[in-house]
Amino acid sequence: MTRILIHGTELISLICAHSLLDSIKNVEIHLVDSKAEVGLLEEGPGLISANNLPILPNEWIGSLKSQQPRDESTAIRRSWFEKACATKLASRGVFFHLRSKTNKINKSTIKFEGAGLLSGKSLEFDIIINQITPPSNSINWSGGTHSSSTITSPISGIRPDGLVEEWWGGVPPNRTDWLQRMEWKGVNPRTSIIDDIETGKRLARNAISL
Repeated sequence: MTRILIHGTELISLICAHSLLDSIKNVEIHLVDSKAEVGLLEEGPGLISANNLPILPNEWIGSLKSQQPRDESTAIRRSWFEKACATKLASRGVFFHLRSKTNKINKSTIKFEGAGLLSGKSLEFDIIINQITPPSNSINWSGGTHSSSTITSPISGIRPDGLVEEWWGGVPPNRTDWLQRMEWKGVNPRTSIIDDIETGKRLARNAISL
């Protein structure tokens, strides 16, 4: 059996895990993160395009409920999207170690620390995939959601539940009806989801080719 450790539970890591499951027979995958829940602490860009639907195969994503994309949808709630990917991974047998950190004992041995079930224990892995850092040309973006029909930013989309998601890199739009405010660091919120999906797939390909 091939045992793989992936650091992080962001979309890139989740997609990487799904790709590896599809590519390697008899594989055991572990994801580790210091967060208590997938998608808990932040809300990243959820902008999508009708040209990219469906975003993922049904085998890679669980129910999105009110965030299930429609033909006219141009955004989804990203945290729900990530949780739906994680839920499907769990049903495929992937192990999640939340509220956990790791220490590398040697090239292949990892010791787990924190509140997870493996705290204080060590496991050996055939492949270790580290967490991806934001690109060097990343920008600090701000965002927000509202339910108004008036859109004030050119970088925006409408979620399946009717909420509008907007992003900007400079002076915020002049409005006071925000339902949620968000911060994100990256290159382009318009393509963030698709870029992360492609990066996750590439990570999996690179790991297999080593």
